[in-house]
Amino acid sequence: LLMKKYLENEARIRKGIDIVKQTDIGAMVKKRLRPFYPQSINLDTIQLQFVYIFLDEGNGGLPGYVLNSALQTSYLDRKNVDVISAHEAYHTITNSVFMDKFTRLFSATPTDTLANTQNLLWYMQIVSEEGIADLIDKKIIGSGKSPLAEEVNKLRKNETSRAEQRILQLDSLLSDTSGRLNFLSLTHILENGGHIPGRYMAERIKKANLLEKYIPQTGNPFQFFYL
Repeated sequence: LLMKKYLENEARIRKGIDIVKQTDIGAMVKKRLRPFYPQSINLDTIQLQFVYIFLDEGNGGLPGYVLNSALQTSYLDRKNVDVISAHEAYHTITNSVFMDKFTRLFSATPTDTLANTQNLLWYMQIVSEEGIADLIDKKIIGSGKSPLAEEVNKLRKNETSRAEQRILQLDSLLSDTSGRLNFLSLTHILENGGHIPGRYMAERIKKANLLEKYIPQTGNPFQFFYL
C-alpha cells in the first residue's frame, strides 16, 4: 500500500525533494526548535543529517540523523517544508539529553526490577517527547488541506477522553506499591506511540503558561508529568 502511495505521488515527491535541496533545512529546523530548548543547549554546535527516504512517517530516534518520509514531506508547502523534520529533530536531540541525564540507570547491571524501572522511564520519556514535539508541528499540519491534515484530525478524534483514560491508567501504575511494573502493562497505555496522552499533557502545560518551567528541565520526564 505504501509503495502504491509513493508511485501515485511520484511527481509530487520529486517536486518536494527539489524544494528540500534548495532549502537550508538545518537552519530552518534550528530556528523552529530554539524556543523549546534552554540556552545551555547550543543548537548551533549540534550536527544533524536530514535524510528523505521511503518511509510511512519520519523517525528521529537515531543519534545524529533525522529520517524523514519523502511522501509526508511532499505534502508540505515551501514555507513549512521543515516542520516535520523539526518534530523529528526534537526527538534526536532530546533523546541524547535524556540518556545523558539517566546514564547511571541505563548502564547499571541488568535485573528484572531495573528493567521494569527502565521501561517505565522510557515510557514517560516517549510521552513527554511526543507531547512537546507535537507542539512544534501538529497545529501547522492540522490546519492545512493535505492528507496530512486528515490524518492528524483523525488521530485527534475523542482525544481528550482517550488521553484522560491513559493518564488514569498511568497513575494507577505509579501508585502500585507492589512495584510489579512490566513492559506488557505499559504497552496497554502506549497509545499512538505516546502521542496520546503526550499531546494532551503538553497542550495543558502550554495553556497554563508552564512551558517555560519545563524547558530548562528538557530530558527529565518527571518534570513534564509533574507540571
